[in-house]
Amino acid sequence: MPTVSRSSTLRFAALTLAALLGGCAAQTGTLSAPSSPDVSAPPPPGVAGGAQENEGTCQAGTLASAVGETLSDERAQALRADSGARDVRVLAPDSMATMDYREDRLNIEVDEQGRITGLRCG
Repeated sequence: MPTVSRSSTLRFAALTLAALLGGCAAQTGTLSAPSSPDVSAPPPPGVAGGAQENEGTCQAGTLASAVGETLSDERAQALRADSGARDVRVLAPDSMATMDYREDRLNIEVDEQGRITGLRCG
């Protein structure tokens, strides 16, 4: 096995360290978001956004009387319409669901027997 001198090892370590630090130094600087006049975010809830401000926005507060009912497809669509939501999602016990919040979606939680246990927007 060839013998490597201590000075060669230290030189290699120093060069490696310099290369790594040089790469980090090249990454520093001021970051700025690209400006694009064509991209705009929708107004937050409660801010005037035009003539259709509340269209598709879920309002589940008035649906509490449905808790305890057995859910059918027709009832789910009626609750969706009553809430003003554009979409409805039924959440059974132990079902997988995404954690994204959508203000235009009504979530209907049901138990093992298909009875409504909760209603919420998102």
